Amino acid sequence: MIVVTADKALETDPINRQAVIDCKVKVVLLEENNSRAVEWAAALIVARRRIVEVLGECDGPFFITVRKNSHALVSKMRRP
Repeated sequence: MIVVTADKALETDPINRQAVIDCKVKVVLLEENNSRAVEWAAALIVARRRIVEVLGECDGPFFITVRKNSHALVSKMRRP
């Protein structure tokens, strides 16, 4: 399962984090949630190849962060 969200609680809240682990979710975190959807859509389109590459590298659970305004749009994978 893949989840795309700006909700940082999935990584920081112990209950949410455990749910991610139990369900082996691959979580794509948007760096912030103050931007318009169209801006995030553009960022996801630009980063799509790297996102697909990271998602295919291994099974979940893990977290990656997508940034809008960065040279490295997709962070390294983080295990819970």
